[in-house]
Amino acid sequence: MALAAEQTPIEIPVLQIADIELPSEMERLRDLAYDLWWSWSPQATRLFTWIDPEHWQRYHNPVQLLINVEPYQWQRLLGDPEFRHTYDSVIQALDEYRSRPRWFAQHAERLPGPVAYFSMEFGLHESLGVYSGGLGVLAGDHCKAASDLGVPLVGAGLLYRSGYFRQTVDADGYQQHIYPDYDFARLPVLPVQAAAGGILTVPIDLPGRVVQAVVWKAQVGLVPILMLDTDIPLNDPADRPITGMLYVRGREMRLCQEMVLGVGGVRALRALGVAPAVWHMNEGHVAFQGLERARERVRRGDGLSEALKHLAKNAVFTTHTPVPAGNETFDRETVRRYLGPWTHDVGSDAEAALALGEENGHFNLTALAIRLSSSVNGVSRIHGQVSSAMWRHLWPDKPESPVSYVTNGVHTESWIGPEMRSLYAHHLDPAWEQHLLDGDMWARVEAIPDADLWAAHRSQKERLIRFVRERVRSQGARHGLSPDELRGVEGLLDPRALTIGFARRFATYKRAVLVLSDLERLRKLLFAEGRPVQMIFAGKAHPADREGQDFIRQLFLLTQGEFRGKLVFL
Repeated sequence: MALAAEQTPIEIPVLQIADIELPSEMERLRDLAYDLWWSWSPQATRLFTWIDPEHWQRYHNPVQLLINVEPYQWQRLLGDPEFRHTYDSVIQALDEYRSRPRWFAQHAERLPGPVAYFSMEFGLHESLGVYSGGLGVLAGDHCKAASDLGVPLVGAGLLYRSGYFRQTVDADGYQQHIYPDYDFARLPVLPVQAAAGGILTVPIDLPGRVVQAVVWKAQVGLVPILMLDTDIPLNDPADRPITGMLYVRGREMRLCQEMVLGVGGVRALRALGVAPAVWHMNEGHVAFQGLERARERVRRGDGLSEALKHLAKNAVFTTHTPVPAGNETFDRETVRRYLGPWTHDVGSDAEAALALGEENGHFNLTALAIRLSSSVNGVSRIHGQVSSAMWRHLWPDKPESPVSYVTNGVHTESWIGPEMRSLYAHHLDPAWEQHLLDGDMWARVEAIPDADLWAAHRSQKERLIRFVRERVRSQGARHGLSPDELRGVEGLLDPRALTIGFARRFATYKRAVLVLSDLERLRKLLFAEGRPVQMIFAGKAHPADREGQDFIRQLFLLTQGEFRGKLVFL
């Protein structure tokens, strides 16, 4: 077995566009700002905070921060030896991170190419708002963990001009939707350079026209993520909004998004000379990736049936949705029209193309992705079982459903609090984050004094409660509460109480309001003498999901009534 030691980093050439002027002594800040490694490095975020604490607290965006720094601020910082020492330490840590030995090189078989990881959303950091929920956060954590482990991976997604909406709730509990208008030159992304120079664009065939997409790159440690953007003058004004907002309401526009990502993502990789060994589809939204790969093989001489069998050999599909209603479906006639260029190129008739995604009279992207993959997994043991039962009919000739599962995890360094970081560094290993797979190290957790563990937990909990109070006070001010009412927020939540959190999308199948189905029982639990309990809820409902928005309103109104102080909605 050839180990992966020879695996070379995936280099994606980019163009610099931001108006960032740095002193020569601080030039590496540009490199740091465009590598989202900083988002899980407390030392790096401390450095950015040092540069301009007020600006960092407001935006948490290093690119925007560096654009706005005034020359006199650099003079002050250059004269501060402690700041310069911290800068040197952070840059050294970044360089060491990039060059240190990786688990994949020491333990895994060498791949002939990288893993191409396609996802409709990537939750990397709030400064890059192209995610809505757990699907995107998982995708972001996959990329971060791949970087840590040295797994050769390149992502493909969309760069949304308005991202996903920012949520507010009015005084009556109705969700409000505020869409930003991002200036990409102020985000931690850079345009990809084409081989001939200039910005790389790729064409996507849609009915009666060809849409062009500019390719951007977000760098996540060692992992590049390509993001496509149709909001460019080359396109018709009606096509520029295709990448306008994540999970756009209109069904035909949503189909356009998914074709731009699936087809355009493959073409972007090809244009850059990246030849993936594995093609991973993170949920059905990206299933058109497989049809584009089939088109490539047919053009090289394969028949369509042969091409579909071949591409499935190295295609992996992860399904996330546990209910049929949550899977992406489209009207057959709309899909027939949009697959017209593809059927022409592969020599297929429309009915054969539609059959690839057929499910109960609709074109279902989950069914399409399953049929184009050799490996299908759910995201937990029970979800794998549910998915097996849900899609069992797609394998009538096999004795068992081939759907397996890989339990969702998290990127540890992105989610662990500073108090716990310090605790582990003191009691386990100063470089504990580099030994996450060391069972002997984690066995030493048992030796951490209970008092130290509890103190770290309490400190993090108190910080959470301060944050909640600030948000609730800000919300109350928008709703016109009196000064006395706003001062009263300071007593919201008890640091000694058992605190339960529910932070998820308010999709109806996630049943956020299940706890409200028996209010008398809930009342007894929350107000039990000597055993205080409190609950914090947070989450967005899609703008088209009226029932999910009603869930938010139900919950919010309870937080303003008899359950005030026991239930909080952020």
